[in-house]
Amino acid sequence: MATLYDIVISIVIGGILLSMLIGFNGNITQEALAQTIKMMAQSNSTTVTQIIDWDFRKIGYSLSLSDSSIITADTAKIKFKGAFNGTGATGVIDTITYFLDPAASGNANKNTHILYRTLNLQKRISMNMGITRLQLVYFDANDQPLSCPVTRPSQIRSLKIGITVESTVPYNITTDSYVKLNPGVYWERTFKPRNLR
Repeated sequence: MATLYDIVISIVIGGILLSMLIGFNGNITQEALAQTIKMMAQSNSTTVTQIIDWDFRKIGYSLSLSDSSIITADTAKIKFKGAFNGTGATGVIDTITYFLDPAASGNANKNTHILYRTLNLQKRISMNMGITRLQLVYFDANDQPLSCPVTRPSQIRSLKIGITVESTVPYNITTDSYVKLNPGVYWERTFKPRNLR
């Protein structure tokens, strides 16, 4: 009888250990998936912000002082001129437009939109990288915000851009204290291009 009792206890303890192992494995798998999705959002954010950083630093490069560098300025759209890709020495001035399409991007995460970058009204690049929000704020020479759309873009001396990037696939992070939908990244930078001064 004692042997049967030992076998039953062993099976119960083995079952408890097995269920703990399965639960532990499930937690590790969930955390690995959450980390992968976070890294995808961070990687997409880095890619988009590097492109924006390259262009926005060159706003107005090689333009005469009398020419306005920024043509259109709104909260989710900007159009500006400058010499990009080293074309300033040859006298070629480019026009770049950035705008966030208000329509859904077609990703599984329905909050995402496509950011478009157009060069000289011909070459359009679509950045479908999980961008959920694009916010542009413009400032005058006294660092006072200008109301959008800016009717006199020649008043702009600096601008701040904020971008929120989420994972392109919907995912919920659940812990004991909260549920977070679609982990994402927020990036913000203020640009004060020399050629706007």
